[in-house]
Amino acid sequence: TFLDSLEDKYIQSEFEEALGNIDPTLRQAAYFARNINSATDVYSILGDKVLRDVVQKTLNLPAEMAYQPVETQARAITTRLKIDQFGADVAKNNISASDLKRAKEDSTIIDNNLKISDAALAQIKAIQDKVTASISAYDSYASKTFDPAEIAAQQEAIPQLLRFEQLLNAGGTAIGNVTSSIQKLQSLTTKIQSATTPEAIDSLKTQFNSLIDTIGSQLSSAGVTTPTTYDKDTDGGTPPTESLLGFGADTVLTAQLKANGTNNLDITAFSTSDLTAFLDNAKAAFGAVADKNDTGNISSAINALTSALNRGNAIKSSITSDTAELKDKMDDVTYGVSMDSDEIIKGKRSLDDAMTRTQTIVSLLDQITTLSNQSAAMVTGADRSALQTKYENLRTQLINTVNTPTAAGLDNLLTSDDMFQYELLQRPADGGGTEQLYMYSKGVKSSIDDIINDLNAGSIASKADAQAMAIKSIQLTNRTDTAARVMTSDSSTFNRTLSNYDTKGKIDIGFFDLQRDLDKTIAAAAVGSANLLSSDQSEISFTVSSSTSVLRMKPAKTFQTDMLAQLSNVVSQFGNGLAASREAADDLNDALDRSRRFLVSDNRNISFEQGRIGAIIDMMEPDTAEDGTLMYKTNSFTEKFISRYLTLNSSSTPTFSSSQASALSLYSGSTDSSSLMSSILTLSMKI
Repeated sequence: TFLDSLEDKYIQSEFEEALGNIDPTLRQAAYFARNINSATDVYSILGDKVLRDVVQKTLNLPAEMAYQPVETQARAITTRLKIDQFGADVAKNNISASDLKRAKEDSTIIDNNLKISDAALAQIKAIQDKVTASISAYDSYASKTFDPAEIAAQQEAIPQLLRFEQLLNAGGTAIGNVTSSIQKLQSLTTKIQSATTPEAIDSLKTQFNSLIDTIGSQLSSAGVTTPTTYDKDTDGGTPPTESLLGFGADTVLTAQLKANGTNNLDITAFSTSDLTAFLDNAKAAFGAVADKNDTGNISSAINALTSALNRGNAIKSSITSDTAELKDKMDDVTYGVSMDSDEIIKGKRSLDDAMTRTQTIVSLLDQITTLSNQSAAMVTGADRSALQTKYENLRTQLINTVNTPTAAGLDNLLTSDDMFQYELLQRPADGGGTEQLYMYSKGVKSSIDDIINDLNAGSIASKADAQAMAIKSIQLTNRTDTAARVMTSDSSTFNRTLSNYDTKGKIDIGFFDLQRDLDKTIAAAAVGSANLLSSDQSEISFTVSSSTSVLRMKPAKTFQTDMLAQLSNVVSQFGNGLAASREAADDLNDALDRSRRFLVSDNRNISFEQGRIGAIIDMMEPDTAEDGTLMYKTNSFTEKFISRYLTLNSSSTPTFSSSQASALSLYSGSTDSSSLMSSILTLSMKI
């Protein structure tokens, strides 16, 4: 409570001092308004320098009166002034109940319209904050200098780090799945010890063999196409893959992160031949089990699986440790290599686009499933033509989604099984000249084609067809899951490249994101059906009945067109160097400023009117402090007294800027100095 009181008094004191900077009499008047109610008699006024000074000057009493006895001073005031008039009940400034009702209605209208304006300005600010941050990032990047020896070391290290990340991620996922499968094999060895029939034993053996085959697939899934100098267009064929779990023997791979040889990174690659040998032994032993009492073969299977699981867990532990060390050492380097940002971004955007369209395909398949179920629920022979038409329309939408990337210039990973190639960076070649390194992403046409082929062959025109399609459409979603897993793995490599190594590319991609999300940003400015950033929005106008003012909000109808043009300009400059990108970003920021200023003008006018109406309501229904008191509590007599004081004693006509004068005129309806001073005090009390 004490701290709250101290804070209130400090703010109050600072505010009154600020009034004094406009005109010292304002500070005196505000102090008088705050304290005159506590004056119980004339001696309370005489005992307070400010109260005495205001009363003396307003009553036109000479300053020399201070040399008279205090009783004489008191008589001079009381013969001219009834002190209790200051403490009379606070008047309502002659505002009627109907005025208050109208003011509240106006306030609601103004608040609702101000939300529309504020929402549009908030979205512009959101874009501008990102642009400003990108410009600062460009400047920071441009100011950095790097030792050529460090750049050379990074040119060698970055492809290795990306390679290590891919190997560790794919290897970690694969070995995690393998150890889980081995644990399932162990549970089968427990079950076979209680199997009582040959059929039960055969079933367990079938499950065992199936899991062994699954483990083989899981080990194979660790293969990845890591950054390489292999150019598939020049060298032909498909770039080679490698696996952390597929080396001839356990091997330590090393990357040198700094030119002086410090901060080197070592990771272990593995041969899993011993693990697969353990599994082969377990398979043979389990397959030879005659019955539940065949403890020899069962024990052999159990022991082989234990050895396989121990090996798998050891590999998993090593991968976890190496992954943590890679992150620590990678973060300890500031990267300054000039990379092929345009190509890296193209790869990332192509993958992001393909994954987004894959999610759209999932949504369309869900709708097809719903239609199929509706058709399947109808009686045989019912008219399903309307549902069939909807089915065909959804199928067409799906095919169009597959065939059409959402942005020009992107690779369509949904219509090819090729390995798409993107330049990573150039570095000096051992034999002189330069060599180019590439990154890759895998197309997923096969999975998507299966979906289209089944939809083309399917129908919901009959009950039987609909039942079949209801099942098929759910199964087809598994195809999208397969495609998504492949693309997600590749996408993570491009994302890490931009996040960790390609400093300029990391900044550049932000403008693509702004471009991609512009429609959503504009949509977020909507309040109900109104949106000042929409090209379809007409001017909004409304009348404030309390003042008969007509306020308008003009929409920024060209905002979307302007922003798309500016963002396209920024993107087009990426290949022309840092300075060109920086200049284009500045132009974008200037365009955002123009849009903001265009909307701010109307927003300010509405805010002024909101303040004027709010002052009326506050005068009628003032907010009170927790103790029920008011910081500035005046009745009509006190207001007139203060107004007279200001009129008589303002040292000079205050100077206002045009915007200040405009704001004050909304309150006073006048521009003469005494009215303006009175208005300032009214504003002061409200604040």
